[in-house]
Amino acid sequence: MKRLIFVITLLTSILLIAKIATGDQDENIFKVGIGAFKDELYMISEAQFRIIVEQYPNSRYFNEAIYYLTLSQYKNKKYDDTLKTISLIKSKYSYIKYYPNVLFLEGKIYYEVGQYKQAIKSFENYLKLFPINEDAPFAQYLMASSYTSLSNYDRAIELLKEIERRYPNSPIVEESKFKLAETYRLSGDLQNALNEFQNFITKFTNSKYLPDAHYNLGLITFNLSKSTDTNYLQQSASYFQKASEYNSSIKPFALFNAGISYLAIGKTEEAKSMFSNLISEFSSYTQPEIKSTVIEGYLNLARIQKELGNTNSAVSNYMNVITYGGENAIKASIELSSLLNSLNRSEEAIKVLEPFTNDTKVLFNYALSLKNKDPNTAESILVSIISNNDKSEIVDNSIVELLKLLISKGNYEKVISYNRLLSEKASSDYAKDFIYLMLGEANLNLKDYKSAISAYSMVKNESLKEDAIEGIAYTHYLSENYALAIKFYSELVNNYKQGKYTERAYYMLGLCYEKIKDTDKAISSHQQNLIYGKDTRYILSSAISLGWIYLKIGKFDDAIGIASKYIDTAKDNPTIQIQLLEILAWSYDGKKDYKKAIDTFLQIIKSENLNDFQRIRYYNYISLIHEKAGQYQDAINTITKNIIPIALSNNYSNDYVESLGRLTLLYIRQNDINKARQTISSLIPYTNVQKTYEYIYRFGEYLYSINQFDEAAQMFMTTAKGSSDTDLRDEAYYWGGWAFFNTQKVEDAVDVFNEFVKISSSSKVPSVLITLGDIMVNRGDYEKAKYYYNIVVNNYKDKPEYNTAVLKLSKLASASSKTTETPKKVEEKKPEEKPKNIESLISSLEEVSKSKDKESASKAKFELAMIYKSQGNYQKAIDLLQGITEEVYNETAAQAQFEIGEILRTTGDYNKAWKEYIKVVYIYKDYKDIVVKAMYYTIYCYVQLKDYENAKKLYEKMERDFYKNPWTEKAKELIK
Repeated sequence: MKRLIFVITLLTSILLIAKIATGDQDENIFKVGIGAFKDELYMISEAQFRIIVEQYPNSRYFNEAIYYLTLSQYKNKKYDDTLKTISLIKSKYSYIKYYPNVLFLEGKIYYEVGQYKQAIKSFENYLKLFPINEDAPFAQYLMASSYTSLSNYDRAIELLKEIERRYPNSPIVEESKFKLAETYRLSGDLQNALNEFQNFITKFTNSKYLPDAHYNLGLITFNLSKSTDTNYLQQSASYFQKASEYNSSIKPFALFNAGISYLAIGKTEEAKSMFSNLISEFSSYTQPEIKSTVIEGYLNLARIQKELGNTNSAVSNYMNVITYGGENAIKASIELSSLLNSLNRSEEAIKVLEPFTNDTKVLFNYALSLKNKDPNTAESILVSIISNNDKSEIVDNSIVELLKLLISKGNYEKVISYNRLLSEKASSDYAKDFIYLMLGEANLNLKDYKSAISAYSMVKNESLKEDAIEGIAYTHYLSENYALAIKFYSELVNNYKQGKYTERAYYMLGLCYEKIKDTDKAISSHQQNLIYGKDTRYILSSAISLGWIYLKIGKFDDAIGIASKYIDTAKDNPTIQIQLLEILAWSYDGKKDYKKAIDTFLQIIKSENLNDFQRIRYYNYISLIHEKAGQYQDAINTITKNIIPIALSNNYSNDYVESLGRLTLLYIRQNDINKARQTISSLIPYTNVQKTYEYIYRFGEYLYSINQFDEAAQMFMTTAKGSSDTDLRDEAYYWGGWAFFNTQKVEDAVDVFNEFVKISSSSKVPSVLITLGDIMVNRGDYEKAKYYYNIVVNNYKDKPEYNTAVLKLSKLASASSKTTETPKKVEEKKPEEKPKNIESLISSLEEVSKSKDKESASKAKFELAMIYKSQGNYQKAIDLLQGITEEVYNETAAQAQFEIGEILRTTGDYNKAWKEYIKVVYIYKDYKDIVVKAMYYTIYCYVQLKDYENAKKLYEKMERDFYKNPWTEKAKELIK
């Protein structure tokens, strides 16, 4: 009966450990998903949670999995997929605890994608079901924001007011109060907006919205001053000044408006201070709006200085305005002329006005004649015509010519700075739309894509519409919004058949489809261009693109067909012809027709339009094809007979180095180490070229791989001491150290490793420190070993080597604490104070024991247990050891199980001890060195308990399993 109970207990333990070792599949998948989600690897987490949802509907993790699937899809910006999953949850799994979060997420997605009506519907449903959920205030805020976006300000205000009342402790209250004030302002209710912004700055004294709140208060009070109480002007100035005290994006505008407000109430000195601060802080800024504000600041400061009698400063600031140009230049010129006349500086006054004093029509034609010869003067004349005349045909024509001139000169910032002036002066619809068109061009070239699209979209004139659509399409292409680019290029193709952009549109459509990896549509677009296009430039561009696409997808015959068809068409354009020949060559290479590929590249090389640098490139292609075909000698000949002579004659050091380096690698392929050495020797004089060190390093790698460690070490150290590439230098030091180590030059290895540790930020530093520590252990220099291990422990806690270092330190500590004293003597010793370094070690081991890496964690717990055992804290040691056996199934677990028995035996509890030892025998069969010891001590305990029958039976098993093992011989002595 006792034997049966023992067997059942044993089987239960084995099954329990097996379960721990293998785990449930859905649990493992879920854990991977959660881990990936926490690490922001949402593509991985989505895939894992989808497996559970689709394959494990009865899993205990299903509810969490379907929720995290939704979050992963949302994080991946797969909004349609997210909404589908949410719909599934709503229809079938509304009972899950995350259902409120799911409904909130649905509304949030609709809000973020601009579907405000749908967002409102979702949030209303959410708030109806879960009015006090943690996300409820955020839902109401987003619903209010949706109404604001739909211009339904009354409803938005109603909802925003409710937030503080219903959710007074929510973090969204602050933002909702700011939004409420802003919504009042948008609705035109300035008085309520004023009250709300004032309440906001009083209540939220540390809010990030304070600069904007003060600035809005300045705008509101300034506007109110026009129709009601003039005291609002003083408030306006104060609010703007307060807004300017924050380092925010609105600071320059706050300074300017504060100056204007102070001027309006006659506080000249305060106004002067505001404008001076604006210029001092922001005159170097290039953003158009800030730059424009600074210019106006200069103008107002000049006026104040003129009024205060500071004429020299006034003249200087007027000149600053004129230098900047734009609409204020004329004002500044007129005002400056008046000032100069008052100072009896009449010649200077005339010179200031000179560009604007001639007849308008004459000036216009004169400007046109100067456009190419003296574009700057032409620009000045056109600006003067526009600035000094009322709306008229001549002004419209001047606007058009000025914008053309500025765009041709690349003066895009000026196009933007003149925008207000030109818009004010334009009278015809054509001129007004031409301004928008050129504003779009300017912003496009300045890479302000949002502003460019906004400007292009304003063009309505039919004669300019096609240009505007092309501008919008190209802007979307440059901003990588390929879907919208496709939309507008398609509009060009469909609505302007045989228009001036048709061929370009087909070509660009092809490029857009290539970018989004829709190969079939890319091919179709380019083919349409080849079929219907008339502009040879874009037809050939499509042919080239089509050829490369065919190459990429492995349709080599199609690529050959396209390239062959258009090579003759491109005879007048050598650059295009060479590209087509290159497609042809690589197509032959793809078909492994290496001879034709090489012959085609040779045809390219014969072209008169190639320079020597390009010839080297194509000879390199030929040598690479020879190498690919296994024709190493032909590859070598191409380099030595063609590339090197051209490189030397032109003093192309980089190409010469590259050629010698490739020769080295080819000789290595031929296992001709002597010639490889010769080419490396030829490289040595070119160590001023970084690439030289790369090939020396590569040769060192080869030598290392064939165990030529001495010579490899030389190569690595040459690289380490000369390379300017820190990554290559670090690798060279690293392998140089190992090369010395493998030649038994341990001192040299230590020196090199120490230098590596000193100068490198490589991820290999911790492993090298471990190696240095191990070398010191082998030497018996344990203090030095501790020094290296401690560097890892103190400086690399987030690295895998940290755990290794802690464990090695623990082993060193254990080794140093061992004693040969008998148990009795140990018991008689007085307890010693625990050394501080042991306390530090315990702390480090406890940290490692919490690691996600179970292998390292279990080893750390084992070392901790051994320390507690040595201190006599047996229960704490046993708790740790039992924890290891429950968490892992490995050698450490086997050793832990054995040590539990050891502790119990040491304390004289033989009955419990043998039960722990026997677990090692049957559970950890693979770890035979530990099993045989466990057998011996089980027998020892049986003997102590006088259970000779079981002792003898176990000895017989021991003799069968471990015949002639020293422990078996020792056990034999026990049962005699």
